[in-house]
Amino acid sequence: DPKKEKYVATWVDSMSCTLFAMEGRYDDAGKVLTMHHEGPIPGTDHVTQWRSTHEELEDGKLKFEMFFNMPDGNEAKSMSYIYTRAQ
Repeated sequence: DPKKEKYVATWVDSMSCTLFAMEGRYDDAGKVLTMHHEGPIPGTDHVTQWRSTHEELEDGKLKFEMFFNMPDGNEAKSMSYIYTRAQ
């Protein structure tokens, strides 16, 4: 989104019926995109803050992780993937 000077994305999966609208920015080195959004913890009605990171690794790999804040305030990792570019 050029007006906000942020990247925007959406996320939807089979664990919930919520469409997440995410916004974020790259770090100063341009290697890690961190995005934030709000939504329910899967399987609950508890709405919380979420964070996802997209990190460029060596050899053209991309690491994606998603985290959410638990009701007690601690952060929990929801998922982690490493994508490898097809040859």
